[in-house]
Amino acid sequence: MEVRKRLAFVLSAASLLLVAGLVWIVAENGSDCRSTDCRECSGEALPAECGEEEACGGNVGCESTEKKEISFCVDVYAFQQIRAAENAAASEEFSVLELNHNSLNFNHTGRELKQVELTSTHPWKIESAQDWIRVHPTSGEGSARLDISIKTSSGIARSGIVRISSGNRQLRLLVNQDGSTPSLGETEDFVSFPSTGETRKMFTGSTTSWIVEGSAPWLSLSDSTVESVRGITLTAAPNLSASRRSTTLRLKAGNFTREIQIIQEGATPEAVLKTSELRFDKEAGRREIELTTNVENLLVECRSSWVFALIQDRKLIVSIPANATISERSAIIYFKTESGRELTRLSLTQEAGEPFLRVPNSITINSLGSEVEVPVDTNCRWRVEVLEDSARWLKLSLKGGNGSDTLVLSAEQHLGIELRQATIVFRYNDTDLHLRVNQSGDSPFLRLQSSSITMAFDDRGRDLELESNIAWKLEEAPDWLSVSPASGSGKATVTLTPDRNNSEEHRQGIVSFVSEDGRRRARVEVLQKTEFSVYTDVSVLTFSSEPGFGRPLRIRATSFWRIRTFPDWLYAEQIHGVPGEHVLEFYVKDRLPNNEPRTGKIFIQCDNREIAVEVRQEQVFADSKQSDDIPKFLSLEVADSEDFLYLDAAGELREIPLPDVPLNKAGFVFCLDPDWLLCDFRRERGIPVELWIQALPNLQREPRETWVLMLLEDGNLYALALKQKAQTY
Repeated sequence: MEVRKRLAFVLSAASLLLVAGLVWIVAENGSDCRSTDCRECSGEALPAECGEEEACGGNVGCESTEKKEISFCVDVYAFQQIRAAENAAASEEFSVLELNHNSLNFNHTGRELKQVELTSTHPWKIESAQDWIRVHPTSGEGSARLDISIKTSSGIARSGIVRISSGNRQLRLLVNQDGSTPSLGETEDFVSFPSTGETRKMFTGSTTSWIVEGSAPWLSLSDSTVESVRGITLTAAPNLSASRRSTTLRLKAGNFTREIQIIQEGATPEAVLKTSELRFDKEAGRREIELTTNVENLLVECRSSWVFALIQDRKLIVSIPANATISERSAIIYFKTESGRELTRLSLTQEAGEPFLRVPNSITINSLGSEVEVPVDTNCRWRVEVLEDSARWLKLSLKGGNGSDTLVLSAEQHLGIELRQATIVFRYNDTDLHLRVNQSGDSPFLRLQSSSITMAFDDRGRDLELESNIAWKLEEAPDWLSVSPASGSGKATVTLTPDRNNSEEHRQGIVSFVSEDGRRRARVEVLQKTEFSVYTDVSVLTFSSEPGFGRPLRIRATSFWRIRTFPDWLYAEQIHGVPGEHVLEFYVKDRLPNNEPRTGKIFIQCDNREIAVEVRQEQVFADSKQSDDIPKFLSLEVADSEDFLYLDAAGELREIPLPDVPLNKAGFVFCLDPDWLLCDFRRERGIPVELWIQALPNLQREPRETWVLMLLEDGNLYALALKQKAQTY
């Protein structure tokens, strides 16, 4: 519509331009008119009384009259064209062509009639439609109701288009029809035949013709294509095998498929051997026996490990080794189905073997002494003993046995350097068999059982095995450790007894033994743990009432440690750690409730030891007055204003010895600005010996100052002036 409006506008503009051109041409011709061509100008003869000057003079009417007539005619034509274009555009803009449905769906029967409402303001007609779609009426003017019907489907779903046009407008109606679905009716999912074979007829009640696909050599079909009203005959041949067999038939009708499983039972399983008993001599043997069976997977089972039986090429193959026993032996071979049903059995017997006993001729044992296993391979009873009464260094694990076994020889350490020997005799079936045992001497040696020993702080002593074939003596030992005996010859048990370790540190030392010639040494490293697994010099921490106020707690641990519990009004930055020295920071979470002091304990565990540190939160100052819990002091000693202890702006921990300050034994310290400064005492045996000062970082541009106050023996306060540098930007 917009295009047509633009076209009308272009035509109007062109017409106006044409009119202007014609007017200009006439005006030009009129202005050039002279007395000689006045006839050409007007197209008429001049009156007789009209002279040349009057005919073509300045105000004579031929020129102006002609120009007006031509201009009027051209303008009327141009406005007619513009009007026609505008009427055509307006007519198309208000035209309507609509359907109340864009698509219709029909079933395959073709017995449905559906209607569509057509709305139109101009004449319309059905341009095209598939031949299986019927539309009535096919043309008309204005709105109408269209009746849509279809023909019966041939079985396949299909779609078609109905096109409706009115002027330059066009609509499309989509028509869909479902395909017809064939039915195979009802039939069993499987059919079973006996092993003897049988003939059966199968009906499905199908609504159309159907075909059969798939079969087996033992199953025959009367026909592969079946009419809808007929059935099919199935014939199964006899099944001579004991195994069940099956196949699957696929019935098809159009696009519909159904599978039916055909099963035929197997015959009664059986297995027949030509003989029921076999007999072998004492040597190894192999036999093959013909076997008749209808079981595909016949199982052969024998509970005797010396019998090997298998089925191959319809034959039973039995193999046995030589009889190593002195008794006749027998076995039974069972033939079973996979379900465990026994079909038949075969008995076999083997003659007794000759008695024998086999052991090594000799064995060598090193001078340190050890246990050596001697395999005894025999099929009879036997006894064993050492011939030499003097060979007490050699022990036997057995005195005899019945059949094969393992004899263990245990030899003591040979401290000499010469070879020593012993003879072991095996007696069986009135026969003796000898085994020679050799133990060689060794070069002089001196060695300890362990290279390191760890003792507790109250250890009562440790036994240490010293092995040697020469004389030895104690060369070195720490003064807190006693060694007994201090000398000897050959193998000995040395006892190490330490003194109680009451110090706070582990201690260690070396115990060394040396041979008399000084050429051989043996040493052991002894470590004794301290009594204190974890400890701290501070037993009490005092906190201000302000939230965020903190105190450092220094601990030393000899093992891994952890804080088991602490009051809920505190929080800690570290609650566990590795052995060593650590500074733990504790901070106050909230203000004192009702301005009342509160107490608690921090429990620290390390190994089996636990220590407790008492914590207190007190209101030191309240409204610029001393708390009732703090004694009122008579005087305050103030240091010189020039004598400041400077702290770094980034924050640091200062440890200040207090050898000349007469502090009160109870110990009391606090600072006037608890928001950025923490302080506490380090104590030895409960007495303050060192002042800890922890300053938080100064983020301001100006230095800040404060005082640390400590309680003296006389009840006065000692004041320490502090100044923290400003942050440099």
